[in-house]
Amino acid sequence: MAPRLALLLLHASAATARDLDKCAGCAVVMRSLQKVLSLEHLDEDKTDILSGGRLDGNGNRQGKLVKYATSEFRTSHLLDQVCDYADTFIPRYEGGWAPNATKQQRFEDVVRGKAKPFPKLTKAHNEEETLRLRLRSYCDSVVEDHEDALAELIVAEAPPENALQAICRDATASCDEEGLAAAHISEAAPEAKKRRKRKKKKSSKEL
Repeated sequence: MAPRLALLLLHASAATARDLDKCAGCAVVMRSLQKVLSLEHLDEDKTDILSGGRLDGNGNRQGKLVKYATSEFRTSHLLDQVCDYADTFIPRYEGGWAPNATKQQRFEDVVRGKAKPFPKLTKAHNEEETLRLRLRSYCDSVVEDHEDALAELIVAEAPPENALQAICRDATASCDEEGLAAAHISEAAPEAKKRRKRKKKKSSKEL
C-alpha cells in the first residue's frame, strides 16, 4: 500500500502545482534566445543561400543570392532551438527559474554535434516537472505566435533588454513595468552583483 499511496500523493502534488508566472517564463524565453544567438558561431552551416532560379546550360543554378544573416532559414533555425534551451531551466522553490548547468552543457554539446539531446519531458510526476511542461508549452506558443517579431529582432540584432520589452511587454503582455524591472535576462548582471558583494565583504573584514 505504501508505494501506491506515494504515487497518489505524487500525482496530487503535480496537479496542484503553482501556476506559471508568465512574465518570468517570458524572460526565460528571451534569455534562451539570447543564449542561442551567442552559440550560433558553433554552427558551421552559415553560408549564403541561392534562392530559386533554374539550372543553366552548364548545370549552374541561376537565382537570387540571399545573405545568411538576414535569411528566413537562419531565423527559423535559431527559433527552433529556443524552447529546447528553455528546457534547461528549472523552477526555483521561491519562484522564478534557474539554469541547470548540466542541461546547458548538454545543449552546447548538441549544437557542436558532440552529443544527443536529453529526452524531452512529456509527462509530469511532480510539481517541478509540471512547471517545466507549462514553461515549454508557453515557450512554444510565444515562438509560434510571434515568429515574425522575433525574426525581426534577430536580424536587427536588438539589445536583449529591448527584445525583452518588445516581446514580453508589448507583444504578449506577459509583463508590466514592475515585472520588466525584475526580469533581467543579461547573464552578466548576476555575476557583476556577486563581485560587488564579495568586494563589500572583503572591505568589512579589513575594518
